[in-house]
Amino acid sequence: MMFAKLKALLRKAAERTVTGLWDRIGKLIDLIEHQEVRNFFTYVVTIQHDGQPL
Repeated sequence: MMFAKLKALLRKAAERTVTGLWDRIGKLIDLIEHQEVRNFFTYVVTIQHDGQPL
């Protein structure tokens, strides 16, 4: 969900330059909850180790 949220926010912002896009990412990243980031990395680690959490 973390990347889906960031993607939706970026589309809404509709930046048209690379510099504008990076600046917007820098501002939007603060809107993502710490728990969303933790959940994402927990999921990635779990699927990379045959479904067994570390």
